[in-house]
Amino acid sequence: MLTNLSGLNRTRRTAVSPKVLEQRAVYADLAKRALFRAYPSRRGFTAELCILDAGEALELFWSILDLGGPAPGGWHQVHDLKVAFERAADGARVEVPLTGHVAGFHAWYRMRGGMVPVLPCSLYFALAAGEWNVLVEGALQDARPLCLFADAFHDLFHYAAIQDYYERAKAPMLERHFVSEEDPCPREPFRLCAGVLRLDAPRPGPVAYRQANRLHQVAVSYADVACVPVPPVKPPPATPLDPVNHLGDRLRRLHAQSVRYNHCPYDTCNGWANPPDFTRTHFTVNERTAYFHIEALAPLYRATGDPAIYRSARKWYEWIARNIWPAPGGGTQIVCGDRTVWGSALQMGGMSDAVCTFAAIDGDPRWVAPIREGLRDWPMHPTLPRPLMDQDAWGNEEMNTTGTYNMCTHFALACWRAGHLLGDDALKAKAEFILDRYTFPGERDGVWPYRPGNFPSHHYDMYLKWQLARLLLTGAPRWTQDAAFLARLRRGIDANLRLYAKLENGERLFWDWTHSPAATHPANAARHGCIQLETLLAAVLHIDAGYLEPLTQTLRGLYRLLRLPEVDPCWHGCWFHCHGNLLSLALHGFHVEGRTLADMRLVR
Repeated sequence: MLTNLSGLNRTRRTAVSPKVLEQRAVYADLAKRALFRAYPSRRGFTAELCILDAGEALELFWSILDLGGPAPGGWHQVHDLKVAFERAADGARVEVPLTGHVAGFHAWYRMRGGMVPVLPCSLYFALAAGEWNVLVEGALQDARPLCLFADAFHDLFHYAAIQDYYERAKAPMLERHFVSEEDPCPREPFRLCAGVLRLDAPRPGPVAYRQANRLHQVAVSYADVACVPVPPVKPPPATPLDPVNHLGDRLRRLHAQSVRYNHCPYDTCNGWANPPDFTRTHFTVNERTAYFHIEALAPLYRATGDPAIYRSARKWYEWIARNIWPAPGGGTQIVCGDRTVWGSALQMGGMSDAVCTFAAIDGDPRWVAPIREGLRDWPMHPTLPRPLMDQDAWGNEEMNTTGTYNMCTHFALACWRAGHLLGDDALKAKAEFILDRYTFPGERDGVWPYRPGNFPSHHYDMYLKWQLARLLLTGAPRWTQDAAFLARLRRGIDANLRLYAKLENGERLFWDWTHSPAATHPANAARHGCIQLETLLAAVLHIDAGYLEPLTQTLRGLYRLLRLPEVDPCWHGCWFHCHGNLLSLALHGFHVEGRTLADMRLVR
């Protein structure tokens, strides 16, 4: 078994998209004008550096050509990679960090972190005049022993988690002298000389807020959409306690941020415990940054009719539409091959679902057209009724963690919504095939595990039911008149209320992935509550009006959580797509009446 998992049977990319070849040709032309170019190398690691004159600053292109094997790499990983410039004349030193953790192709299925990109990455930096020694520094590690160790646990991944488990397992064996203290996978620091850069004139220009990795993306700013026509909408009436008024300052905060910046200050991760970074030197946008903004701003426009908010949402839509790339195994993605642990099928599903929300503003299906081919052509698993995902398409197909019910259901939701808008029966059939053959059979008394087997994960269970509720909120007879589907969703919602929620003083709160109410951060509780708000809304409309009281209690709990100081920074970043869940109430005809939270009631 370990022989199989060690990579002997792992698949490789068999094709490079025409767009990648096109951008490589662009880079080859740029490199002809390089001020400096070098290929620093040692056993298991080779990089390429290319420095260009960017006027008031310098531009550095870098790529990894060998990481325990030819690109996209083998079993090695590199940590804290940087380029250092040292001036012999006075000992001055300038460091340019490149990446924190990149794993080769074979190691990535366990190590995660970054993957060797298919195009050179780029960034800008400032440098004084002089003769600079150029060095590449970092720490190299052969990760194969750690991968084999993690294979024994079957569901263990991420370098930090694996390393922790490894050290804990090794400690008692050292005491019994079953193993030696020799580390089979040490991190070996290296310092490679790349050459000398002679700079006659300084390049001290500002580098703040420049686009990183410009070969990968076409930048879009608010100025690019500032004059686009705005489709008319009729905002629904709102009472003082409706979310659009009660939380209006927070709802509009994202819009103001979105006009000015082209990045998420949290990098779309769960870093809400840290203050948002609005002053970063470089910005890069991935699919989650773009579609999370759309999920927040498109409903806000429908609720307010503010043309500036529509154009802000349109900017993020253009980020997606102008940066669609053919994926290696079929279908499409953005960010050109930079894989994320969230799974390519999940990002494609979430992004497409958000674009469908944007298209619903004026009902024009042309907005969904750019993603249609990618959804329809996304490859299905050869033996299981689900789509292939990133570790599947690039790694060993059977032994991985990506066949999750949540990811597959989100992908199916996107296919069905896009097919519904476009009148594409093939897309709807693909969605229903995944749901009928993979998602629905996984239910056990209203609960879905993380993936087939005994892998409980209640937050992914709640996410999945939210996606089924979004199918119901389309109002399509296919779902609203399907008695078996409605009964299944009822079982799921009842399980959520029974297993994952607590009722305190008329406020219903939901736990996060810690599985512990005491350890739940209020920001995560708010995120889960917003998801359940939309799930319960669908239940009230199409299953049973008796869910109105739990819906009211959930909103009451959200209003308390979303006003807390520790949750406030989240409105700047990773949880801002909560807006769409909150605004679904008014968009589906519900209003909040009453003078205080204690006596608030939802009416239609």
